[in-house]
Amino acid sequence: MGLVILFSIVFLPFDTNPPTTFLEIGLPLVENIGIIPNLGDPAIVSLAYALVVSFILLVAAGIVGVFPLGAGVLGLSGMAIVTAAVYLFFPPEIPAPVWGTGYYAMWGASVIALGASFLRKKPKQPAQPPAATQTAEPPPETYVCSRCRETNPAAAELCVKCGEPLTHAQNP
Repeated sequence: MGLVILFSIVFLPFDTNPPTTFLEIGLPLVENIGIIPNLGDPAIVSLAYALVVSFILLVAAGIVGVFPLGAGVLGLSGMAIVTAAVYLFFPPEIPAPVWGTGYYAMWGASVIALGASFLRKKPKQPAQPPAATQTAEPPPETYVCSRCRETNPAAAELCVKCGEPLTHAQNP
């Protein structure tokens, strides 16, 4: 799924008005991150930083795509940030983006990657033969408690489990 995320960032239109990939949106912001505070409007500054963070998370999701859990978590985080940022910080005087196929492909790939990490089958453990229930006699150097049937060392005067006094006669 990581390759799908990377392909979507580079080649598929993220916004259709005008057709723009997420690479064309995010890379200039990352390259010019130092001028973002000078953009003036706090909403535009917040939107720019949110796009930088989501761009970095989505690129990281694509790179770690061989690990479905990492790709899913990073991808979903990046897409959630970019989606929320547009609705929270987008200035009303600028037309809102019209999501393109890249937007939906990245959402889908992130969800599928996360789902795949949970659906991965665990390797089967070899079947263990059932334990034989044997009534083995305790070694002669031990005493069996008449109260709880615990095996105790020969030197014990009290049962190690229940505290019952032990006598030599209790040894079977």
